[in-house]
Order: sequence, then C-alpha cells, then structure tokens
Amino acid sequence: MTTEQKRGWFASLMIGSWNLVNFTRRLVVNVIFLILLILFIMALRSGNPVLRQRTTLVLDPKGSIVEQYTAAPAQRAFGGVFGNAPKEVQLRDLIDVIDAAAADTHIERLVIVPDEIESAGFSTLREIGAAIERFKTSGKEVIAVASGMTQGHYYLAAHADQILLDPQGAVLLEGLGRYRSYYKELLDRLGVVVHLFRVGEYKSAAEPYVRNDSSPEAKEADLYWMNGVWGDYLKDIAAARKLDAAQLAHEIQDYPSAVKAAQGDLAQLALQEKLVDRLATRDEARALLIEKGVKDDKSFRRVEFDDYLRVVQRDRIADMRAPIAVVIAEGEIVGGDPEPGTIGGDTLSRQIRQAREDDSIKASEFTRRRGVRIRADPARSGTHASGGQAGDRIDGRRRGVGRLLDFNERKPHFRRARDDHRFDRHFRHVREHSRHAGEDRRAHRRRGHNTVRGRVRCAPSARP
Repeated sequence: MTTEQKRGWFASLMIGSWNLVNFTRRLVVNVIFLILLILFIMALRSGNPVLRQRTTLVLDPKGSIVEQYTAAPAQRAFGGVFGNAPKEVQLRDLIDVIDAAAADTHIERLVIVPDEIESAGFSTLREIGAAIERFKTSGKEVIAVASGMTQGHYYLAAHADQILLDPQGAVLLEGLGRYRSYYKELLDRLGVVVHLFRVGEYKSAAEPYVRNDSSPEAKEADLYWMNGVWGDYLKDIAAARKLDAAQLAHEIQDYPSAVKAAQGDLAQLALQEKLVDRLATRDEARALLIEKGVKDDKSFRRVEFDDYLRVVQRDRIADMRAPIAVVIAEGEIVGGDPEPGTIGGDTLSRQIRQAREDDSIKASEFTRRRGVRIRADPARSGTHASGGQAGDRIDGRRRGVGRLLDFNERKPHFRRARDDHRFDRHFRHVREHSRHAGEDRRAHRRRGHNTVRGRVRCAPSARP
C-alpha cells in the first residue's frame, strides 16, 4: 500500500492546498524581486550623463505641463517600466533646467522643440517664457524647431532668437473660444423639472440645465476674461517677435483671406507674416545646429531635457533660507481627499492649515500675509463650479478690485456668497413651501436676515 493511500483523501487535499499556497507565495516573491532587479538595472543604465563643452540643451517636453504629477511615485515608476507612464512634465522642473543651463558653462545654446506638448495653461506658458528670457540674458542663443505650432506651442517658440518651421507645417493662431452643451430642451421633452437656486446673475455653472443658450451675464463674464487673456497673449507675442500687436490681431482676424491668397501654403504664410524666421525640415535644422555647434556622431552635441534634469537635481545645493510653503491647487474641484491631479476640499484645507501652523515658514515677497503661496490652476471642467480665485471671496472682490462674479446685494439673500460655491446646494428638491413657511421664517430670522413681505425669498432646501 502506497503512502498516498494511507493518508486518505482529506489529508491529501490539505497537503495539496498547502503546496499550492506555498508555490503561489514563492511565485509572487520572485516576481517582485525580478521587477526590483529590472528597476535597479535601469537606474544604473540611466546614470547621469557627462557634459562636455559646447553642448546644446534640447528642451522637448512630452505631454502636459503640470504643477504636480497626477500619479503617485510608485505608479509612475511601474508605468515607466511597462511603457504606460502618464506623459507629464512638472513646471518647476522645466524652470529649474532652464535657469541652471543659463549659468552652466557647458551649455552653449537652447533648442526648443514644442511639438509634443499636449496642454499647458497660459500662466504656465508665461512662467516658462520668462525663464527663456532669463536664459537669453546670459548671452546664449535660443532656437525653436517645430513641425507645426498651435497657440501654446507658438508662445514658447516666440521667445526664441530664431524659429524654424517645417515647410509642411503651420502656425495656427485662432484666438480663444468656449463651447458648452445645453440640455433645457432635452429635459423638457423628458419631463424633467429642474429647480435651480443661485445667488446673483453671474452664476452660470448650472445654466445648461435651465437654458438653451448662454445668458447675457455669462457671455459678459466669459468675454471679460477671454479678452484679457488674449490681449496679454498678443502683447507678449508682439514684444518677443518685435511685431505690432494691433497688426498681429488684424492678421489673425483676416486669416481665411490670407490663406486663400497664399494658395493654402500655411508655412509660407507664417514666413510672410514674420511669425517664423525660416522654413526648414528636420534634416536641414539638424545641419544648421551642427554648423552652429559641434558635430557629435551623426548629429550635434546635445543633452536631452530628462538627462539634464538629473544633473541639476544631483548638483543642487541645499537652500538654507527660510522655507516658503507652496500649496498647489490643480485640477477639478471635488470634495474629500482625492488622488493627486484634483483639488480636494479636505486636502487643500489641511495643507493650508499645516502651512499656517508651521512656525518654520516665514513671510516672503510672494505674499503679504504669512509665507504661503497658493498656485491655483483649476481644470476647465471645474472653472464653472468655482466662483473665484484662491484667497478671494466668491463674488470676486479683493482690495477694491471690480468684481466679475457678483451677487445682487440689494435683493434679499439666504446665505452669504462664501457658501454659494457648494454645488450640492443648487440641486435639491423643493419642499412644499406652505408646509414649512413658519419654520423657514424662524430660521431666516435666526440667521440675521430680514423677511420681506412676511415670507422667505429662497427655497428651504437651500439652507445650510
């Protein structure tokens, strides 16, 4: 009789299960070990490059330019191993690299390749543009090479001393616009009744549910900020390229006619309007950079942005000055403690509180209050739900500045504007007013509001 027959079926089942668990444990441990080994080998192979004299720094950000990464460090590391890491570049990394290259004697010039930048806010582009201007004050040359440019790409390229555009490319400057979908007619056909409560006319977050078009107040508010941003954009471009801002605006407005006159050759049109300095393919641009610099193998002597960033981080000297707390608010505004890349109400409040209570943080030139600098970059989907900038009241007032987002103080209102940012207050079912009229009036008086004609002017469901 064999040993397995002596054990019985139950004992064999238990032993087999244990062997399976043991095998799974060793398999998981070995897989983790292999992953760590691969990461270690990649770290060794991607060591800091050795910089030589007359090296060209190639600034070619790939993906979105953000204030902070939207993924955790471990997630980015594993994503890099498997080739699916989020394409993002931190703004401070770009600025650190440009500023370090300006003082680095090994760096001879800066080449900007904006083709793979997916998105960047206007304030972000202005900071990078200012860093490029600081680089130029060191006496070093800046060259932009592009296959084609949209408005964001061109803003960076305009700060270069020379812009090279591919003969098959184009420079598309179209201005600013905004498009929203409206659902009033659809909701009416579905028999859905939307009860909207809002304070003032300049509150357009929920307009798509009660209108089929944009209200005059929403158009006024949008034109206010879009005209301001577009005017600053044209002014910066004209100053960098030594053009007339009014003439540039006219050429953009008359772009369809200019395209027709140029017989559809958009690259030649950009050259005629002095938006670029030369039309050149990538091979011709490479030959020009070899001529200006030093030939290295089949190309010019260069260092990529990612490689030079590691050099900058390695050689960075610890700053012993008093720290400044930088609170980053980027993304859609949501509640709770979300992942990086969104603005969480609890997370942001906790960070500001920690900065305020930290005695090591000192005042600085960045703020008139305690040394806290708030960097806000709300996502497009979140700009309608938020009613102002960080540090301002929701109605847009700040030290006498004219307000854009307003509520009419001459009309009775149930709550102050500081509470109106809560989106959930706008969409609650209306209770039957007659059943709760007395309760509403008493609650209204307790909050210090005067009743008008013996009744409350807002829905009871909207109260805090």
